[in-house]
Amino acid sequence: MKTSLEVTREFQRVGALQGRILDANGEVIYDLYKKFCVTQKKIMAPLDVETTSESKLTGVLMTGFKAFCGSAWFDQFTAHPSVEKAYANYQEATDRLGGDMRKGFRYDYKTYY
Repeated sequence: MKTSLEVTREFQRVGALQGRILDANGEVIYDLYKKFCVTQKKIMAPLDVETTSESKLTGVLMTGFKAFCGSAWFDQFTAHPSVEKAYANYQEATDRLGGDMRKGFRYDYKTYY
């Protein structure tokens, strides 16, 4: 029973990140965009540009960034020439060490999920 509850909570958390919380049948319980009168923004992150996010923090202490990605974007990202080899090596190292790829792919001080 506890495991079932945890799966339900995680499913709802992911739904909240996506802006729509669904029930077990896939029906929308809450559409957070409508509820808060906002429109969904899609950000196209160019892969050929060096990131400068760290320089814009102006002294704020941080240990990295977390990016929650859609599967299509993540597939494009990990297939990009500048990332592809690092991702393959990361997968291999994770497999050898008995790790879990569901904990994200860490690349350039960012963890991608």
